[in-house]
Amino acid sequence: MRYFIIFFIFTFLNIPLNAQHLHFSSYSGLNRTSYNLENYQTNQTYYSYGGRLAMGHENFQFGLEFETNLTNPIFSISDNLGNDIRKDEFSNTFYGALIRWNTSEVPAYRLGLVISIGGGFNDSKFESFSLPDNISIETKDYSKKYLGANASLGFSGPIRNVIHWELHYQFNFNQVPELDTSLEVIPKFEAIHHSIQIGLSINLVFGEAAIRSKEIINSSR
Repeated sequence: MRYFIIFFIFTFLNIPLNAQHLHFSSYSGLNRTSYNLENYQTNQTYYSYGGRLAMGHENFQFGLEFETNLTNPIFSISDNLGNDIRKDEFSNTFYGALIRWNTSEVPAYRLGLVISIGGGFNDSKFESFSLPDNISIETKDYSKKYLGANASLGFSGPIRNVIHWELHYQFNFNQVPELDTSLEVIPKFEAIHHSIQIGLSINLVFGEAAIRSKEIINSSR
């Protein structure tokens, strides 16, 4: 996974300056958890927001992405009698790189199917609250940023000129490391998030790509 991330970053930094498509998007996401740790197996919903910047060929771009929680997934912890005694929550910010593929013949001006894969680093924090008084009893940062990967499938369509709407499903996978807290040792676990993302994007084309796009649009009129 580490070499996978290094490859993405290296490729992005070596994109030629004459790249002919620039894509910038901002989005919000509705997320659902799927963790393989006993205390956190109940699926929880939370919201996030983020952005992507990519450049390259008009159909294929390499870029960077950022996402952070707007709300956090919250898990109730019970005693042996089934009484909720505390709740745990995880906040997270993701920084990564991506490859993006838009299948449209004219991606900057027409509806297209978009496929992307990415990888990067997660910066996370754990916080626990006592119940029923809801008082914070511990806050602890993960000491090391840990790796994560994602893959998405969706659509990008024009609203006006080069401004597009974006609608995507994204699968996120993270290997969360062990965390030693005063309450207990939280073992490492696999964290999966299913995400529906809605946003807006700006898609700019230059040089030969811009000329080709205009020719295709004019010939279809």
